[in-house]
Amino acid sequence: MTMLLPASGDVRTEDAHRLRSFTREADMLEPLLDGIPTVMPGGMGEPFFEVQTLRGVVDLLYARVSKQVIHTRARHQLPALIEIPAVAVMLALTELGAIEGNGDPAQASGIAPRSSVSAGHLRRTILPKLVESGWVRAEGKGWIACQAYQVPVSAMTAVEIKRGDWRRALSQAIAHRDFADTYVALDRGRFTRPGSAAQAFEYTGVGLLTVDADDAIDTRVKRIIHARRIRRQVLPRAVVAERVVALIEAGRRSGDVPPVFGRYLTTTAGTDPRFQ
Repeated sequence: MTMLLPASGDVRTEDAHRLRSFTREADMLEPLLDGIPTVMPGGMGEPFFEVQTLRGVVDLLYARVSKQVIHTRARHQLPALIEIPAVAVMLALTELGAIEGNGDPAQASGIAPRSSVSAGHLRRTILPKLVESGWVRAEGKGWIACQAYQVPVSAMTAVEIKRGDWRRALSQAIAHRDFADTYVALDRGRFTRPGSAAQAFEYTGVGLLTVDADDAIDTRVKRIIHARRIRRQVLPRAVVAERVVALIEAGRRSGDVPPVFGRYLTTTAGTDPRFQ
């Protein structure tokens, strides 16, 4: 793992007086979009915002979408699966080999333990909805997938954005490790003691980026600690990938931006990329 920390363990050295800070977290989005491809090259994919996960919302998510999977779905008119049980059932049917033209139908009793959904609920609600959407076909007393399920995104990088309070940011980011390489992005002008945070980031495997508010600086985004690759969990990864595809199908780049105390905390100047 690469760590690039000042020898003093403190960003605020002799030129601390000229470090500026961001007014809002939304103001950090444009510098991140400009700088991340430079400090983390390698085909990260496209950026999306406010993406719902199994455990909260990720501020910024880079996703490398599989064009082949998307084209296959489009050809068969298969929509994104945004509900967790639906994704779990498609994973279960594929695991059981209950696929059109390549296996026998599966019983609800066999799907239930693999999807963590009761057999009764599967029969009454989940499987009929999948039939209606074209993903599943009923055959006798069993069920068969019309297509083998494939996760529509090949790689994801999640970024949790905070101006300060690295402990809270790290706590929120840890949940994203289930499906993506994960980073916390902090306002460099407010992050006064990176040395004290380094051990926590290294231990959790979450990477660290700093963002400079001074637009006169050539490299406003710096990667201080590299994220460590952690084994992905199949269901969380598939669910987040499906929600990315749902945004694409809706012609959107961002999920809903919730108001804070009745106000939308957008950028203080310029255009908020979440609303473009």
